[in-house]
Amino acid sequence: MQILTSNHYIADFTVPPQTHHSIERARFVNLGRLWGPALAIAAYPPLQSFDLAHFVNKIPVALHRPWLVTFESALPRMFPPSERLRRHLRRQLCSPGCMAIVAMSAWALATFKRLNAGWAGLDRVLAKAHVLHPATQIRVPTPRTLKTDEAIRLIFVGNNFARKGGIVALRLARKALAEGLRLQVHIVSSKMICSGSHTDHPDAARYRKDLQGLALPNVSFHGPMNNRQVLKLMGTCHLSLLATLHDTYGFSVLEGFAHGVPAVSSDICALPEFVLPAPAANANGFLLRLPKDERNCWRHVEESQSPDYWEMLDQAFESMADQALVYLRSLAADPGELEPLSQGAIASIEQRHNQVLLARALDAIYSQAASRTHREIGSGLAET
Repeated sequence: MQILTSNHYIADFTVPPQTHHSIERARFVNLGRLWGPALAIAAYPPLQSFDLAHFVNKIPVALHRPWLVTFESALPRMFPPSERLRRHLRRQLCSPGCMAIVAMSAWALATFKRLNAGWAGLDRVLAKAHVLHPATQIRVPTPRTLKTDEAIRLIFVGNNFARKGGIVALRLARKALAEGLRLQVHIVSSKMICSGSHTDHPDAARYRKDLQGLALPNVSFHGPMNNRQVLKLMGTCHLSLLATLHDTYGFSVLEGFAHGVPAVSSDICALPEFVLPAPAANANGFLLRLPKDERNCWRHVEESQSPDYWEMLDQAFESMADQALVYLRSLAADPGELEPLSQGAIASIEQRHNQVLLARALDAIYSQAASRTHREIGSGLAET
Protein backbone atom coordinates (compact mmCIF):
# COMPACT_ATOMS: atom_id res chain seq x y z
CA MET A 1 0.00 0.00 0.00
CA GLN A 2 0.93 3.62 -0.48
CA ILE A 3 0.67 5.36 2.89
CA LEU A 4 0.47 9.13 3.01
CA THR A 5 1.90 10.95 6.01
CA SER A 6 3.39 14.29 6.91
CA ASN A 7 7.01 15.27 6.40
CA HIS A 8 6.92 17.03 9.78
CA TYR A 9 9.72 16.32 12.27
CA ILE A 10 7.35 14.37 14.59
CA ALA A 11 6.34 11.99 11.78
CA ASP A 12 9.96 10.81 11.57
CA PHE A 13 9.48 9.33 15.06
CA THR A 14 5.88 8.11 14.72
CA VAL A 15 5.64 6.80 11.13
CA PRO A 16 8.77 4.69 10.55
CA PRO A 17 9.81 3.06 7.26
CA GLN A 18 7.85 -0.08 6.34
CA THR A 19 8.91 -3.33 4.71
CA HIS A 20 5.61 -4.10 2.99
CA HIS A 21 4.29 -0.60 2.38
CA SER A 22 5.50 2.59 0.72
CA ILE A 23 5.58 5.65 2.98
CA GLU A 24 4.93 8.88 1.08
CA ARG A 25 5.86 11.96 3.11
CA ALA A 26 4.21 15.21 2.00
CA ARG A 27 4.02 18.76 3.26
CA PHE A 28 0.59 19.36 4.80
CA VAL A 29 -1.13 22.75 4.85
CA ASN A 30 -1.35 24.42 8.27
CA LEU A 31 -4.91 25.74 8.19
CA GLY A 32 -4.44 27.00 11.74
CA ARG A 33 -2.70 30.04 10.28
CA LEU A 34 -6.02 31.06 8.73
CA TRP A 35 -8.27 30.09 11.63
CA GLY A 36 -6.90 28.87 14.97
CA PRO A 37 -9.19 25.82 15.50
CA ALA A 38 -8.41 24.58 11.97
CA LEU A 39 -5.02 23.46 13.31
CA ALA A 40 -6.90 20.22 14.07
CA ILE A 41 -7.71 19.54 10.39
CA ALA A 42 -5.58 17.24 8.25
CA ALA A 43 -5.11 19.22 5.03
CA TYR A 44 -3.04 17.08 2.67
CA PRO A 45 -1.97 17.75 -0.96
CA PRO A 46 -5.15 17.41 -3.09
CA LEU A 47 -3.57 15.45 -5.94
CA GLN A 48 -1.56 13.08 -3.74
CA SER A 49 -2.15 9.41 -4.58
CA PHE A 50 -2.43 7.04 -1.61
CA ASP A 51 -4.28 3.99 -0.26
CA LEU A 52 -4.22 4.91 3.43
CA ALA A 53 -3.36 8.07 5.37
CA HIS A 54 -1.48 8.17 8.66
CA PHE A 55 -2.03 11.59 10.19
CA VAL A 56 -0.18 13.12 13.15
CA ASN A 57 -2.27 15.23 15.56
CA LYS A 58 -4.80 15.98 12.81
CA ILE A 59 -8.15 14.60 11.64
CA PRO A 60 -9.62 14.83 8.11
CA VAL A 61 -12.96 16.57 7.65
CA ALA A 62 -13.89 13.96 5.01
CA LEU A 63 -11.94 11.07 3.52
CA HIS A 64 -13.19 8.04 1.58
CA ARG A 65 -10.04 6.08 2.28
CA PRO A 66 -8.91 4.35 5.47
CA TRP A 67 -6.86 6.43 7.86
CA LEU A 68 -5.44 6.58 11.37
CA VAL A 69 -4.07 9.31 13.59
CA THR A 70 -1.15 9.39 16.03
CA PHE A 71 -1.51 12.06 18.70
CA GLU A 72 0.55 13.50 21.56
CA SER A 73 -2.08 15.05 23.84
CA ALA A 74 -5.48 16.54 22.94
CA LEU A 75 -7.57 15.03 20.14
CA PRO A 76 -9.17 16.86 18.40
CA ARG A 77 -6.22 19.21 18.91
CA MET A 78 -7.34 22.82 18.50
CA PHE A 79 -6.33 26.13 20.07
CA PRO A 80 -8.71 27.88 20.67
CA PRO A 81 -11.57 25.36 20.53
CA SER A 82 -14.53 25.46 18.16
CA GLU A 83 -17.40 23.35 19.42
CA ARG A 84 -18.94 22.93 15.97
CA LEU A 85 -15.66 21.71 14.46
CA ARG A 86 -15.00 19.50 17.48
CA ARG A 87 -18.35 17.73 17.01
CA HIS A 88 -17.59 17.07 13.35
CA LEU A 89 -14.08 15.76 13.97
CA ARG A 90 -15.34 13.52 16.74
CA ARG A 91 -17.80 12.01 14.27
CA GLN A 92 -14.84 11.38 11.98
CA LEU A 93 -13.10 9.45 14.77
CA CYS A 94 -16.19 7.25 15.07
CA SER A 95 -16.41 6.63 11.31
CA PRO A 96 -15.46 3.27 9.73
CA GLY A 97 -12.70 5.02 7.82
CA CYS A 98 -10.80 5.71 11.04
CA MET A 99 -8.92 2.46 11.59
CA ALA A 100 -7.16 3.47 14.82
CA ILE A 101 -6.10 6.26 17.12
CA VAL A 102 -2.51 5.86 18.33
CA ALA A 103 -1.44 7.64 21.52
CA MET A 104 2.27 8.41 21.83
CA SER A 105 2.10 7.66 25.57
CA ALA A 106 -0.18 6.50 28.34
CA TRP A 107 -0.31 10.17 29.37
CA ALA A 108 -1.60 11.13 25.90
CA LEU A 109 -4.35 8.51 26.08
CA ALA A 110 -5.34 9.66 29.58
CA THR A 111 -5.48 13.24 28.27
CA PHE A 112 -7.73 12.13 25.39
CA LYS A 113 -10.07 10.39 27.81
CA ARG A 114 -10.20 13.38 30.15
CA LEU A 115 -10.89 15.95 27.43
CA ASN A 116 -13.59 13.79 25.85
CA ALA A 117 -15.26 12.65 29.08
CA GLY A 118 -19.03 12.51 28.69
CA TRP A 119 -18.91 12.22 24.89
CA ALA A 120 -21.24 9.45 23.71
CA GLY A 121 -18.73 8.16 21.16
CA LEU A 122 -15.79 7.82 23.56
CA ASP A 123 -16.04 4.07 24.21
CA ARG A 124 -16.45 3.38 20.50
CA VAL A 125 -13.21 5.21 19.71
CA LEU A 126 -11.33 3.76 22.69
CA ALA A 127 -12.02 0.29 21.26
CA LYS A 128 -9.57 1.12 18.46
CA ALA A 129 -7.00 2.95 20.61
CA HIS A 130 -3.34 1.92 20.92
CA VAL A 131 -0.38 3.27 22.90
CA LEU A 132 2.79 3.18 20.78
CA HIS A 133 5.76 5.26 21.85
CA PRO A 134 7.73 7.16 19.17
CA ALA A 135 10.86 5.46 17.88
CA THR A 136 14.20 6.23 16.31
CA GLN A 137 17.41 4.40 15.42
CA ILE A 138 20.58 3.96 17.44
CA ARG A 139 23.29 6.28 16.15
CA VAL A 140 26.08 5.58 18.66
CA PRO A 141 25.99 2.00 19.98
CA THR A 142 28.92 2.46 22.38
CA PRO A 143 28.08 3.73 25.88
CA ARG A 144 29.51 7.08 26.88
CA THR A 145 32.02 7.31 29.74
CA LEU A 146 33.22 10.15 31.94
CA LYS A 147 36.84 10.40 32.99
CA THR A 148 37.97 11.58 36.41
CA ASP A 149 38.40 15.40 36.40
CA GLU A 150 36.81 15.64 32.92
CA ALA A 151 34.30 18.46 32.50
CA ILE A 152 30.72 17.21 32.26
CA ARG A 153 29.30 18.31 28.90
CA LEU A 154 25.56 18.96 29.02
CA ILE A 155 23.40 19.95 26.04
CA PHE A 156 20.12 21.86 26.04
CA VAL A 157 18.09 21.96 22.81
CA GLY A 158 14.93 24.04 22.58
CA ASN A 159 13.69 27.04 20.63
CA ASN A 160 11.08 27.86 23.29
CA PHE A 161 13.94 28.83 25.56
CA ALA A 162 12.28 29.41 28.93
CA ARG A 163 9.57 26.76 28.66
CA LYS A 164 11.92 23.93 27.74
CA GLY A 165 14.60 24.68 30.32
CA GLY A 166 17.06 27.24 28.95
CA ILE A 167 16.75 29.37 32.10
CA VAL A 168 17.44 26.30 34.23
CA ALA A 169 20.51 25.53 32.09
CA LEU A 170 21.88 29.04 32.66
CA ARG A 171 21.21 29.00 36.40
CA LEU A 172 22.83 25.58 36.62
CA ALA A 173 25.91 26.86 34.77
CA ARG A 174 26.20 29.86 37.10
CA LYS A 175 25.88 27.70 40.24
CA ALA A 176 28.44 25.17 38.93
CA LEU A 177 30.90 27.95 38.11
CA ALA A 178 30.52 29.48 41.58
CA GLU A 179 31.51 26.27 43.33
CA GLY A 180 34.16 25.13 40.87
CA LEU A 181 32.22 22.17 39.45
CA ARG A 182 33.64 21.29 36.02
CA LEU A 183 30.62 21.71 33.71
CA GLN A 184 30.27 22.92 30.14
CA VAL A 185 26.73 23.76 29.03
CA HIS A 186 25.95 23.73 25.30
CA ILE A 187 22.81 25.64 24.34
CA VAL A 188 21.10 25.23 20.96
CA SER A 189 18.17 27.62 20.61
CA SER A 190 16.71 30.50 18.65
CA LYS A 191 16.06 31.93 22.13
CA MET A 192 12.31 32.43 21.71
CA ILE A 193 10.78 33.99 24.82
CA CYS A 194 7.22 35.35 25.08
CA SER A 195 6.58 34.16 21.52
CA GLY A 196 3.83 31.57 21.39
CA SER A 197 4.79 29.75 24.60
CA HIS A 198 1.91 29.56 27.05
CA THR A 199 4.19 29.10 30.06
CA ASP A 200 6.27 32.25 29.51
CA HIS A 201 5.80 35.32 31.68
CA PRO A 202 4.24 38.09 29.56
CA ASP A 203 7.00 40.52 30.58
CA ALA A 204 10.17 39.54 28.70
CA ALA A 205 12.21 41.85 30.92
CA ARG A 206 11.82 39.33 33.73
CA TYR A 207 14.28 37.06 31.91
CA ARG A 208 16.96 39.69 31.29
CA LYS A 209 19.13 38.87 34.30
CA ASP A 210 19.12 35.13 33.55
CA LEU A 211 19.96 35.70 29.87
CA GLN A 212 23.19 37.46 30.89
CA GLY A 213 24.35 33.93 31.72
CA LEU A 214 24.83 33.28 28.00
CA ALA A 215 28.17 35.07 28.39
CA LEU A 216 29.41 32.79 31.18
CA PRO A 217 32.73 31.03 30.41
CA ASN A 218 31.14 27.59 30.94
CA VAL A 219 28.27 28.29 28.52
CA SER A 220 28.55 27.75 24.76
CA PHE A 221 25.61 29.36 22.95
CA HIS A 222 25.27 27.93 19.44
CA GLY A 223 22.07 29.70 18.38
CA PRO A 224 19.69 27.78 16.08
CA MET A 225 21.13 24.75 14.28
CA ASN A 226 19.73 22.26 11.79
CA ASN A 227 19.01 18.74 13.00
CA ARG A 228 22.18 17.26 11.54
CA GLN A 229 24.31 19.82 13.38
CA VAL A 230 22.40 19.22 16.61
CA LEU A 231 22.93 15.48 16.42
CA LYS A 232 26.65 15.93 15.76
CA LEU A 233 27.00 18.16 18.81
CA MET A 234 24.84 15.86 20.92
CA GLY A 235 27.20 13.00 20.14
CA THR A 236 29.99 14.88 21.97
CA CYS A 237 28.02 15.41 25.20
CA HIS A 238 27.50 13.37 28.35
CA LEU A 239 23.95 14.46 29.28
CA SER A 240 20.95 16.19 27.74
CA LEU A 241 18.74 18.62 29.66
CA LEU A 242 14.99 19.06 29.21
CA ALA A 243 13.95 20.94 32.35
CA THR A 244 10.61 21.73 30.74
CA LEU A 245 7.54 23.28 32.31
CA HIS A 246 5.29 21.60 29.74
CA ASP A 247 6.19 19.16 26.97
CA THR A 248 3.78 16.59 25.63
CA TYR A 249 6.64 14.23 24.79
CA GLY A 250 10.29 15.29 24.49
CA PHE A 251 11.89 14.16 21.23
CA SER A 252 15.28 15.69 22.07
CA VAL A 253 15.47 13.11 24.87
CA LEU A 254 15.05 10.28 22.34
CA GLU A 255 17.71 11.77 20.08
CA GLY A 256 20.02 11.85 23.08
CA PHE A 257 19.26 8.23 23.92
CA ALA A 258 20.10 7.28 20.33
CA HIS A 259 23.59 8.70 20.96
CA GLY A 260 23.89 7.00 24.34
CA VAL A 261 23.29 10.33 26.11
CA PRO A 262 21.20 10.03 29.31
CA ALA A 263 18.59 12.69 30.08
CA VAL A 264 18.07 15.10 32.94
CA SER A 265 14.41 16.06 32.61
CA SER A 266 11.47 17.34 34.60
CA ASP A 267 8.93 14.75 35.73
CA ILE A 268 5.84 16.15 34.00
CA CYS A 269 3.46 14.90 31.27
CA ALA A 270 4.77 11.78 29.48
CA LEU A 271 8.46 12.16 30.42
CA PRO A 272 8.39 9.82 33.48
CA GLU A 273 7.17 7.02 31.19
CA PHE A 274 10.55 6.80 29.47
CA VAL A 275 13.10 8.79 31.51
CA LEU A 276 13.90 6.25 34.20
CA PRO A 277 16.15 7.16 37.15
CA ALA A 278 18.07 4.65 39.25
CA PRO A 279 17.38 2.17 40.75
CA ALA A 280 15.05 1.25 37.85
CA ALA A 281 16.24 -1.49 35.53
CA ASN A 282 18.00 0.11 32.53
CA ALA A 283 17.97 3.50 34.24
CA ASN A 284 18.66 6.19 31.63
CA GLY A 285 18.55 9.53 33.39
CA PHE A 286 17.53 11.71 36.28
CA LEU A 287 14.14 13.32 36.99
CA LEU A 288 13.73 16.85 38.33
CA ARG A 289 10.68 17.05 40.58
CA LEU A 290 8.05 19.74 40.10
CA PRO A 291 4.76 20.26 41.97
CA LYS A 292 2.08 18.70 39.75
CA ASP A 293 -1.69 18.58 39.38
CA GLU A 294 -3.91 15.56 38.76
CA ARG A 295 -3.01 15.65 35.03
CA ASN A 296 0.72 15.21 35.79
CA CYS A 297 1.30 18.78 34.58
CA TRP A 298 3.21 21.48 36.43
CA ARG A 299 0.72 22.81 38.97
CA HIS A 300 0.96 26.42 37.76
CA VAL A 301 0.97 25.78 34.00
CA GLU A 302 -2.25 27.74 33.43
CA GLU A 303 -1.58 30.64 35.81
CA SER A 304 0.39 33.00 33.55
CA GLN A 305 -2.06 35.86 34.25
CA SER A 306 -1.53 35.63 38.00
CA PRO A 307 0.25 38.64 39.57
CA ASP A 308 2.46 36.09 41.35
CA TYR A 309 3.38 34.18 38.20
CA TRP A 310 7.03 35.26 38.09
CA GLU A 311 7.49 34.02 41.65
CA MET A 312 6.02 30.67 40.58
CA LEU A 313 8.37 30.50 37.59
CA ASP A 314 11.39 31.62 39.60
CA GLN A 315 10.75 28.94 42.21
CA ALA A 316 10.41 26.23 39.56
CA PHE A 317 13.59 27.32 37.73
CA GLU A 318 15.58 27.58 40.95
CA SER A 319 14.36 24.23 42.29
CA MET A 320 15.22 22.38 39.08
CA ALA A 321 18.66 24.03 38.85
CA ASP A 322 19.39 23.05 42.46
CA GLN A 323 18.24 19.45 41.92
CA ALA A 324 20.34 19.16 38.75
CA LEU A 325 23.35 20.56 40.60
CA VAL A 326 23.05 17.93 43.35
CA TYR A 327 22.94 15.23 40.68
CA LEU A 328 25.96 16.62 38.82
CA ARG A 329 27.97 16.81 42.05
CA SER A 330 27.27 13.10 42.56
CA LEU A 331 28.28 12.31 38.99
CA ALA A 332 31.51 14.33 39.26
CA ALA A 333 32.37 12.48 42.48
CA ASP A 334 31.72 9.10 40.85
CA PRO A 335 32.21 9.37 37.05
CA GLY A 336 31.55 5.64 36.72
CA GLU A 337 27.83 6.37 37.22
CA LEU A 338 27.58 7.66 33.65
CA GLU A 339 28.35 4.47 31.72
CA PRO A 340 25.44 2.33 33.04
CA LEU A 341 23.05 5.26 32.44
CA SER A 342 24.36 5.52 28.89
CA GLN A 343 23.86 1.78 28.45
CA GLY A 344 20.30 2.27 29.72
CA ALA A 345 19.72 5.04 27.19
CA ILE A 346 20.79 2.76 24.34
CA ALA A 347 18.68 -0.09 25.75
CA SER A 348 15.67 2.26 25.75
CA ILE A 349 15.97 2.68 22.00
CA GLU A 350 16.42 -1.06 21.50
CA GLN A 351 13.45 -2.03 23.65
CA ARG A 352 10.86 0.77 23.90
CA HIS A 353 11.67 3.13 21.03
CA ASN A 354 12.68 0.61 18.39
CA GLN A 355 11.69 1.55 14.83
CA VAL A 356 11.38 -2.09 13.75
CA LEU A 357 8.98 -2.90 16.59
CA LEU A 358 6.92 0.24 15.96
CA ALA A 359 6.77 -0.52 12.23
CA ARG A 360 5.58 -4.05 13.01
CA ALA A 361 2.80 -2.79 15.30
CA LEU A 362 1.66 -0.27 12.69
CA ASP A 363 1.82 -2.86 9.92
CA ALA A 364 -0.88 -4.83 11.75
CA ILE A 365 -3.14 -1.76 11.57
CA TYR A 366 -2.23 -0.98 7.96
CA SER A 367 -2.85 -4.59 6.92
CA GLN A 368 -6.28 -4.51 8.55
CA ALA A 369 -7.09 -1.48 6.42
CA ALA A 370 -5.82 -3.21 3.29
CA SER A 371 -8.41 -5.95 3.74
CA ARG A 372 -11.23 -3.42 3.48
CA THR A 373 -12.16 -1.84 0.16
CA HIS A 374 -12.67 1.85 -0.42
CA ARG A 375 -16.28 1.03 -1.29
CA GLU A 376 -16.82 -0.45 2.19
CA ILE A 377 -15.28 2.63 3.78
CA GLY A 378 -17.39 4.98 1.67
CA SER A 379 -20.57 3.02 2.35
CA GLY A 380 -19.92 3.11 6.09
CA LEU A 381 -19.29 6.85 5.99
CA ALA A 382 -22.59 7.40 4.22
CA GLU A 383 -24.40 5.57 7.01
CA THR A 384 -22.87 7.54 9.92
